[in-house]
Amino acid sequence: MALADKWFGGWLTAFLCSFLFISLCTTETYAQRAEPVHFLPDTIIYDFLRDKNGILWIGTDSGLIRYDGFRMERYTMADGLPGNEILMLVEGNDSKIWLLDFSGATSYIKNDIIYSYLNSSYFAEITPSTPHLAGHVAADTTWVSWEDGRIGKFTPQGVEFVNLSQAIVYRYIYQSMDGLLTLTGLRKKTTVIEEVETEHEGFNHELSTGRLFYHTGGVYVPSNSVWVRIYSDPSTSDPENYEEEKILDFSPYGLSGMMTSAVHTFDGFVAAGTSDGLYFFDPAKDKKAITALDNVYVTRVISDKEGNIWASTLGSGLYLFPAGYWHIKSTSADILNISTFRNVALLDDGRAFTGTTSNGLLLVDFSGTEPAAVGMDSELFSRLGNQISFIEIRDNWLVAGGVLQIIVARKNADGVYELVHQTEFSAPKGIQFINDHDFIMTGGSGVYRLTYSEAEGVYSEEILYRNRITTAFENEEFGLLIGKNTGLYYMNPTNGELKNIVTNIQITTIKKILNGKLLVGTNGSGLFYLEKADEQILAKPVLNTATLVPTIREIVQQNERFIWLAGSNGIFRLDNHNQNLQLKDTGNIYSADIHENKIVYLSSNKLIERPLTIPAPPEVKLFLNGLRISTDQQLISQDQPLRFPYNQGQISFYATAPYFRNIGTTEYLYMLRPADQSWIKNAGPEIIFRNLRPGQYQLYLRAGSSDDVIESDDLIISFVIVPPFWQQPWFLVISFLLLGLVISAGVRIRIKKIRHLEQERLAQYRQLVELEQQALNAMMNPHFIFNVLNSIRHYMSGSKIEEAELYLQMFARLIRLQLESSYRKYISLKDESERLKTYAGLEQLRLNQAFSFHISFCAQSMEEAEDIELPPMLLQPFIENAIKHGIEPESGYSNADRSIHTSFELLNQHQLEINIVDNGTGIHSSLEVSNLSDFIRIYTSESSFDGNPEKHGHQSLAMRIIAQRLELLAQEHGVAADLSIRKAKNGSGTAVRLVLPV
Repeated sequence: MALADKWFGGWLTAFLCSFLFISLCTTETYAQRAEPVHFLPDTIIYDFLRDKNGILWIGTDSGLIRYDGFRMERYTMADGLPGNEILMLVEGNDSKIWLLDFSGATSYIKNDIIYSYLNSSYFAEITPSTPHLAGHVAADTTWVSWEDGRIGKFTPQGVEFVNLSQAIVYRYIYQSMDGLLTLTGLRKKTTVIEEVETEHEGFNHELSTGRLFYHTGGVYVPSNSVWVRIYSDPSTSDPENYEEEKILDFSPYGLSGMMTSAVHTFDGFVAAGTSDGLYFFDPAKDKKAITALDNVYVTRVISDKEGNIWASTLGSGLYLFPAGYWHIKSTSADILNISTFRNVALLDDGRAFTGTTSNGLLLVDFSGTEPAAVGMDSELFSRLGNQISFIEIRDNWLVAGGVLQIIVARKNADGVYELVHQTEFSAPKGIQFINDHDFIMTGGSGVYRLTYSEAEGVYSEEILYRNRITTAFENEEFGLLIGKNTGLYYMNPTNGELKNIVTNIQITTIKKILNGKLLVGTNGSGLFYLEKADEQILAKPVLNTATLVPTIREIVQQNERFIWLAGSNGIFRLDNHNQNLQLKDTGNIYSADIHENKIVYLSSNKLIERPLTIPAPPEVKLFLNGLRISTDQQLISQDQPLRFPYNQGQISFYATAPYFRNIGTTEYLYMLRPADQSWIKNAGPEIIFRNLRPGQYQLYLRAGSSDDVIESDDLIISFVIVPPFWQQPWFLVISFLLLGLVISAGVRIRIKKIRHLEQERLAQYRQLVELEQQALNAMMNPHFIFNVLNSIRHYMSGSKIEEAELYLQMFARLIRLQLESSYRKYISLKDESERLKTYAGLEQLRLNQAFSFHISFCAQSMEEAEDIELPPMLLQPFIENAIKHGIEPESGYSNADRSIHTSFELLNQHQLEINIVDNGTGIHSSLEVSNLSDFIRIYTSESSFDGNPEKHGHQSLAMRIIAQRLELLAQEHGVAADLSIRKAKNGSGTAVRLVLPV
């Protein structure tokens, strides 16, 4: 059970803190009332104060409450309080809050620790006996009185007691500018403590319980319904000064009850609390006070630095009245000598028509110092009788409803309303204008539509629905909607049948707003809106207002953002942007109307006018409270240097900035240098860092309002994250030495590896030389030599000496070119083309000119033929294959029938493309492989040749050597190489394409 209570208490406290923070940070409010259950865990408040740091301290009958603008904390006897009933709070000059409780114990709280006779030797001589009555702080001394006539003097050195001659009740303590301490009892006695005690019968008034009131240089105390001055500044030591009597009587302003507390507002008003309520009035004007709280016992009233007024009550919680609330104007039905108001409508000139239950129609003028009402006894309004249910004004048209009839009037050129139409109608409830002059009226008789004829100047009536209803609405988009006690209905215009939209809800009002939606107010079911989709009318909730506004009587739109709701529990403003509902005034509100920058609303006996905008409260500089620093292990004291170990998981800095102005919320920013170079916005006042690196840091904290109007000074906190041992200087020296040894060993290993790579490179070079030698041997193969010699023999046996001599010269030239190139790694493109022509010429002679051979260059290649170099004897095998496998097997062809064409073209600065194309027998027959495709890639740098015949097809030894040479060339130059064989484009023959690095 105890665990459940603790859990519930923690949950409730968190909920109350959240609600209070949201309530205090809303925008542009007038009178914001917090229901007791939403504001404090207790409603009986004996005293409260706002200290110099902006913290609210609230003394209740069940403990002390601390609120810092963000978080609420509650202290009870379980936290060290000597008693839970805190009668009085006094702020000391050393950050102490003195607590005087009903048991007579004196204690104080500082840095969240409570000191009392229970835990401190400072209070050893104080035994709780009789209740406390008063407390006062002067310099470093705190004065406390008890019922038995004792006066306690608390100083840093200790506690002293002053026993007065009479054990009377001293309720008030005040110290004047000259240092004299004055005590005033409830039974006429005034005591002055100087070097000796002096007693005076300074006045003939019996005082009442309350708080001091500082007014026009004097100090006043309450005496039932008036205030009595007990001291005047500048003070004097003349005791006769205390006999001067002055009375402040606020009864002409309409205050009732026993005076308890009063304070001046920032603009010259007085907020006075009594046993009957809270009132605002201007003491410089003879004008009735505004009643802010009615039938509520007010215990204390204070004004904070932003001009807001706070009032604590004995049983109704704590109230906040933002600056400007008291500028409203109001008039009561009893002052006007009428019974009750029923309805209100604003005119263009600022005056307001209001209907009553017994005095007919009144015209109320707020332009004077006191709102005045003038009865409208003209023939026009006398037709309605004394009870007027409603009145609506639109442009120059006025519609008013009495008990049994409705009249329609139109304003003429002289500004006088003239009767246009009158009809009998039972229990009228209201009307809805369809356009400037047409409308529908609702009530006990049902729904009637009245349409005006400009030509005839008369109205025609049409019965739309005959039954008792609560409200109705009609336009082209939604048709006719009827609200009843049982729900909302759509009426079919063809057959008059009702189609249900929502059921089991009592509808009170329907209003069209600027975005085209319809807002529907209910009795007990909140607010919802209607929209049309696919010819269906859908009802969707706007906000669950049933708990705050049980009955919504009227909806008035201010603009696209704000909508006002008049209901049984007050008048509220709904913010469409954030769906926030704000209470503007309490009471049972029946009707409201808005015109330009003012709103007028009424309860059963009070008519109130207030501006939609209020004067801004004075500029106030924000400030940050004392800093609290904690880690994931403990709370850190700021009295010691802030040094944290390197393995500190989390550090929290918490410094709130109380902000009670209702124009926005408080925002917190921080910058951790040297890590951050700009301000960072934080979600709340607690800044948390996790796993910070070692080093010296400076944390800058700043608070400001969300509208950027005001901001606090910067709070700077310096701290150090101590590095681990491995980041200490001695460890770094050792580490550098070890690192040097490791680097030295690494260099030696690297040198060894470079030597190994050089040896591998030399081996590859030797392999390249061997491959080139193999290529020479492969290209100048014995079969070719045999064919050449055999051709020479054939020419000589046939006595073709000239042909044999030519053949022998060409063969000798080819042998010379072969031998010259065998000693060189690269030869020029010009020499290679000359060698290929010589080789092809020998084959042409041997085959009786059975084919033609051509070499072509692109323009750029021809110009750079001397500069372009390529490996020797790389292309001859392809010419040989073209002759051997594509040309030689055939016979009977002339020179024009078979040809071999070789072309050279520079692709770029690093690649030479070579194409060798013949029109022989073709790739399949030439390679004698039937299962190959029309395209064979012998080699590419992207996928080097692996010598697998099954994968690449049949390849000669020469082809394999060429592929290997291409791979070495690509590695040496770092440029891609490629070799492919495909079927020629003309349908027969073979095309070889090489891409060589150059």
